[in-house]
Amino acid sequence: VESSHYVDAGEGLGYLKGEFQLSRFRQGVEDRRWYLKQAREGSYRPSWSQCELLLWGLPAGLTESRVDGRIAPLSALADGSYRLTVPVVFQEVELELSGDLRE
Repeated sequence: VESSHYVDAGEGLGYLKGEFQLSRFRQGVEDRRWYLKQAREGSYRPSWSQCELLLWGLPAGLTESRVDGRIAPLSALADGSYRLTVPVVFQEVELELSGDLRE
């Protein structure tokens, strides 16, 4: 699954000079590993340095979460979803699962 997110300063014509950020996301599953990869284009850097990922539909039994290869805290929420705070410039988020998502 692929998606994208575009952001710029919101005024002026800076986007014509590459002053924008286009993030392209690709997610997938391999055995017991869910991943989200980000590729970025443009020179614009937003004023925020972190964002929250809210994840729904994941099975119980997450064993580990990593952002760019480093262990990252993942919060289970009351509605069954999960929250993970990541840097805006992350390259890959990985979740290790105790069961196979394809089951």
